[in-house]
Amino acid sequence: MKLDLFNNNGSLYLLMKILTWNGKRIEQQQISFYLNCSQNLLITFQRRHINQPFFQTIRSRLRRNQHKNNDDDIQYCQNTRLRQLNVDYLFYCLLDDIIDRYMCVMEEIANRIGQYDEMLMLDTKSRTLNTLYSIYYLKHDLLHLRILFNPLKEIITRLQRTTFDEPYISYPRTDPLLRLGLKHHIVRRQAKTARSRVNSTDKKPQLTSNYFNEYIYVYLNDLNNHIDQLIDSLETQRECVSNLISFWIALNSNDIQEILEFLMLITVLFMPCTLLTSSNSTNFYKQAQLEYHYGYYIILAVLALIASGMVLWYKVKKWI
Repeated sequence: MKLDLFNNNGSLYLLMKILTWNGKRIEQQQISFYLNCSQNLLITFQRRHINQPFFQTIRSRLRRNQHKNNDDDIQYCQNTRLRQLNVDYLFYCLLDDIIDRYMCVMEEIANRIGQYDEMLMLDTKSRTLNTLYSIYYLKHDLLHLRILFNPLKEIITRLQRTTFDEPYISYPRTDPLLRLGLKHHIVRRQAKTARSRVNSTDKKPQLTSNYFNEYIYVYLNDLNNHIDQLIDSLETQRECVSNLISFWIALNSNDIQEILEFLMLITVLFMPCTLLTSSNSTNFYKQAQLEYHYGYYIILAVLALIASGMVLWYKVKKWI
């Protein structure tokens, strides 16, 4: 985003991003504004054309008089704010529509985070790497929005400061190499006295500007409040995504721990059986269980008794 103010002719150039949600990721498009309030001129530049139309509500408000037949309705439509006020109000309406789209995108991201939270909690088959990749895509989009919203607040704040209630002196920039031979002086403004401050509260100050009319600054304050809400919502969603990633890691660690615990129980179950069978497979000639006619069946019965006893012990301990 970029804002250029041209004080010589009272015009400005603003570069912004329009955000849309395609169901999985955030898509953005570049749009530019050129505003000259003194000439009642507003030009918008769109980088590329996409299927989704923008500013439909504003277009419908401007074209509403084409669908009216009565003279009273036409007169009412001509007296709406978009047709009655200057073009700087249209500039505000376009900015407000863009910021409303930002809010819609934040709502879609919040719904997406809620879906992933419910999915991880209820569906064990969804705890895959693809789900983690999708969550990381949301985290990347939120990081991109954070990079986008901070300059936007600075731009709106800069637009709010385009008023000048007292004269100021602007000096042209000089070459840094030439500044070495110049004598620098400090220019101080005249401080306001206490009497002037008291008198200033009696009358409401008139905001004058080369760029906007006086009534626009009320709407700019409204835009600034919306951006503060967006930044607060963004920080909340970033925290939710971080917690969602930690939740995914904890659930998968728990599943792995359950698998290792089951394998460990199987290993412990067969350890006595392995000890008994290994002791009966030694290379000694005289072994009593080998010479006995029912020795093999006795060994099998002992192995079954040990295995059933181990399983019963696991159930008593509530390990299985």
